[in-house]
Amino acid sequence: MKIIHQMRLKGPWDYLWKSPELTPDQLGAPTEGRQKVPVVWKDHFGDQTGLVVWSRRFQKPTNLDKTERVMIATYALEGVQVVCLNGKSLPLADQPESGFRFDVTEDLQPSNILEIEINCESAEQTLSRGMTEPAIIEIWSLNE
Repeated sequence: MKIIHQMRLKGPWDYLWKSPELTPDQLGAPTEGRQKVPVVWKDHFGDQTGLVVWSRRFQKPTNLDKTERVMIATYALEGVQVVCLNGKSLPLADQPESGFRFDVTEDLQPSNILEIEINCESAEQTLSRGMTEPAIIEIWSLNE
């Protein structure tokens, strides 16, 4: 298999502060909104720790042939707890600690939503966590 095309899902991404439940005044930033990616946790949320769900809509790639597969990947996201495509959790158990790649060819709809939950547990982690890189849609050819 060989990557034949990549599309980076840059911002804006929507975000929703999941836990702890905070008001915007307590957080010092909105608890939900839109943010251009890449963004480091500390730059957007300061030293507040917790769990944030990042989501991004995208369209199914067109003109795929039967020998092509569609993957969703990241290469260096830390603190990922859950990844969902169209509300379906994707299996993180077999993925590397700081990144993932999933074959989503069979799960794609004409319009899709990717959700990534990122947990930040300490002030030290706020310097390296967040949506520090965009997710990538990769099209792979099985013939290469």
